[in-house]
Amino acid sequence: MELIPWRKEFEIGINAIDEQHKVLVGFINKLAEAKNVNDQSLLFKETLFGLVEYTKVHFATEEGIMAQMRYPKLAEHKAQHQILIKQVINIIQNVAENHNFINDDLMLFLRNWLVHHVLGHDKLVGEYSRKIHWDKQHGQ
Repeated sequence: MELIPWRKEFEIGINAIDEQHKVLVGFINKLAEAKNVNDQSLLFKETLFGLVEYTKVHFATEEGIMAQMRYPKLAEHKAQHQILIKQVINIIQNVAENHNFINDDLMLFLRNWLVHHVLGHDKLVGEYSRKIHWDKQHGQ
């Protein structure tokens, strides 16, 4: 069973961002699957590090698109991204330093982070893109 089944409501209407959100959901589901079968292998840790690296790429993509459309809350959104990255890095450092395994708290954090960020902050970006017709101008 997936931790985060993909739902239509996660789509914000900007294809590049929606596709990257699907990849992020896939990373989190892969971590949840590894945790559920108690796979604490290197692959498990590589998946966690992969999630962080992909998240950085995703945030850069998202911020680039917001800059192109002159999104008025870009600075606020970027600050939110920085907070999220720092939180995930702190968790990973804790896992690495203490040889902890990925636990329910981390999985809950990742799920809540993704769902709340997408349904809260990112949905606003999608709404703004439709308001200014950015999606139609850029083939989205």
